[in-house]
Amino acid sequence: MLDLNQAMHIVGGASAAGCLKRALHLSHDQVLINEDPLSCGPAPATADLGVWRSARERYLSKIFVEWPDFSFREYVDIGLLMNAERLDQEQAIAVWAGLGLPDQLLLAWVVFLFDRLNLDLSKLAIIQFEKLRPAQYVLSLGELSPENIRKYRPAPHQLDSEEVDELRRVWKVYTSDDPAALSRYVAGGSPMPIAHRAVSELLYRYPDVRSGLGVWDERLLRCTLDKGPVAARVIGYTMAPPSLDRQGDMYLFHRLISMAAVRSPLISLTGSRTTMGGCEVRLTPFGQDVLAGNANNVHENGIDDWIGGVHLSGDGYVTFRSGDALILG
Repeated sequence: MLDLNQAMHIVGGASAAGCLKRALHLSHDQVLINEDPLSCGPAPATADLGVWRSARERYLSKIFVEWPDFSFREYVDIGLLMNAERLDQEQAIAVWAGLGLPDQLLLAWVVFLFDRLNLDLSKLAIIQFEKLRPAQYVLSLGELSPENIRKYRPAPHQLDSEEVDELRRVWKVYTSDDPAALSRYVAGGSPMPIAHRAVSELLYRYPDVRSGLGVWDERLLRCTLDKGPVAARVIGYTMAPPSLDRQGDMYLFHRLISMAAVRSPLISLTGSRTTMGGCEVRLTPFGQDVLAGNANNVHENGIDDWIGGVHLSGDGYVTFRSGDALILG
């Protein structure tokens, strides 16, 4: 039986870490934070952690507009990537997760790190939240108060060999540069249905065959039309509906700004490009046409986007989505 008071704990984000420490009265050095929002940006299929770190730092320095020199060195004491070698020193490790894609990818990332460092997977357990009440699902540990964690905490679950292999498969699918890998994964079964449902949401990141918009750009444009012009309000409403594919405000702000910086802008922008509260956005006529499905953004502006290991680029033959299926390019 895992002793939570003696184990090392891994969570996604500083907010979740703070609540977990208060809930279980953990010391500062008992919690490692996954400092990387794994579910967005390039995820190269590499066993070289230096290559991984460089790719992620380049991307995150663009997302965090007020932190252009972003570096994982800032997390030298508490970050998972910066302290991966510490995992070998621990007798028991617990990874906490909700139902959302970022937390499910965290489980796969930890298994990848264990394999990369040749660590003993028998000391790894997961604590998987699903819901607090019948209609209140937990997408991320960061949503929970210390009281919620204490009251509704599931029992730790040690991964069996089938589950370990499935999380390896999740990471391989996510970091693959072939969109067909995701299509095959979604169409098949899984011994870990929670992870399967979350990863399947990646399909909707691909540009729609009619509009050329992925799910988040479509939601941003719709909220710009309905809730604009203040960018902070647009982003708040974009984030509001619960989604397994949870994304943060800085990711959405970056995408919003990007839609004003293309050959045929979808939005016009006034004010600040670094603060959501000081930025105002409005749909252009072209943005209205795209949102209505009367024009295709990719055909007009090309694309430069990442979905895990897949780099969508150029303005020619691109992988699109039609309903729940990918039209592979």
